[in-house]
Parts: sequence; C-alpha cells; structure tokens
Amino acid sequence: MGEYEYLRTSVSDGVGTILLHRPEKKNALATFVCEEIGMCLDEWRRSDDVVAVVITGGEEFFSSGMDLAEYLELEPTQYYRLMSKYHRCYRTLADYPKPTIAAVAGPAFAGGCDLLAHCDIRVVAENAKIGMPQPKYGIHSHFSPLWHLVGLSRAKLMFFTGDHVDAAEAYRIGLADVLVPVGSVVEKATHLAKRMAGLGLETQLRLKEIALRSPDMNALAACDYETAAYRDACADVNARERVAAGLARLREHRSLALSGQL
Repeated sequence: MGEYEYLRTSVSDGVGTILLHRPEKKNALATFVCEEIGMCLDEWRRSDDVVAVVITGGEEFFSSGMDLAEYLELEPTQYYRLMSKYHRCYRTLADYPKPTIAAVAGPAFAGGCDLLAHCDIRVVAENAKIGMPQPKYGIHSHFSPLWHLVGLSRAKLMFFTGDHVDAAEAYRIGLADVLVPVGSVVEKATHLAKRMAGLGLETQLRLKEIALRSPDMNALAACDYETAAYRDACADVNARERVAAGLARLREHRSLALSGQL
C-alpha cells in the first residue's frame, strides 16, 4: 500500500477507502492532492483485494474545493501545466473499472463537487452542502458530469449562478443517491461498498463495464452489447456455480437477494 501525505487510505473486506486529509484547509483539493488520488486509484486498479472504492472527507467536510492559494501563488503557465493533475484524477474516476462511492458530509464545493460527480454513487449526510461557486470568482467547473446526474436545465441553474444546494435538495434532484443522518456517512457508504464487494470482483468488473459503456450507445446497440455481455457471463463456469448455489439457497428459504444480506 502506498504512503500518501494528503490522504489516509485503507483496504478491508474488498473496500478501498480514500480519506482526504487536509483538515486545516477543509480538504481543499490541490494539484498534489489530485496527483495522490490518481496514484492510489491506479494502485487499486491492479489490486484484486479492492472491489469497490469509497472516497470521503470524513463526517465534517468533504472538500472545500480547489485550493485558491495554490492557484494565486503559481505563475499562470506553471499552473496551466499542473492542472493536468486535476484532469488525470477526474479522468481516472470517469473510466474506472471498479465501482466508486463518494461519502459526502458538510461542504462539497467546486472541485469537491467535481470529485463526487465523477463517482458512480453518492451517499450524502443531511449536513451536506453541494455546489460549484466558481462563477462567483469569474471561473467555472465541470458541467458534463453534473448535468448527467441532475438533468440539463437544473445543471444550468447551478452552473450559471454558482449557488449550492442542501442535502435534501441534492437528494430530490438526483445529486445524492442515498441520504443518511449526520455522523454516519462513512459507515453507511462503507456498508454499501462491502455489500457490493461481497458480490465478487469478477461480477463488479462486468457490471461496471456495462454501466460505463451502455449510456453512450443507442438503444439497439446497447441491447446487442448487453446481450453479448450477458451471454459471456452465463457461459462462465464460476457464474454457473454461483447461480446454482443461489438457487439452492432460494429453495431452502435462505435467499441472499430477498434477505438483503448482499
């Protein structure tokens, strides 16, 4: 496991957890923070011990966004080059082969909003505030992941004004997938990730591949692609063993699917 200065990382029960660790800056993102996130994700991409990833800032704040002090201190040309580290982090998340969950509490602004929007699932505490205030500073943020989550019109409202939404509104518009009490977001997100990891690495890799590719296809292409993927999954001997075991549990009234154990 790599050692990082601005992250705290752990792996347990198939779940890799990235905890942003810049408390004095409310977990503000910077080029060096994004570089570490990208490095950790690359390491876990190759690890069979990690099935799903949780990214969090803890129970008080997710991330206050881009570190404006770093931006102002660097020469424009230097910062222009270093911005590639932000891009690499977001690009890695956007095409990551394993499920990613953002566990969001407190402020999640600007780059913090970008970070959670590039994850697959968002578990959000009731004290969260999410938004992209960059227009109020004369700059802007990523638009595409936001509008895919909340719809084009609502994304424009947030994008053009820089206003944030609270947790209840985030849940209503689809920016939050699971809403949880204050103080429980890491626990709830980790429990969800462990449930997903319990389905197995091979299964989650297949599911994530379909979830990544199908949305960009037209209806017929998606139908053909998903049918082919389903055939491949059913032909796998390991899948056949799992289906047979699941059927046996169902007959014995021990169905994991119905019980919610996984």
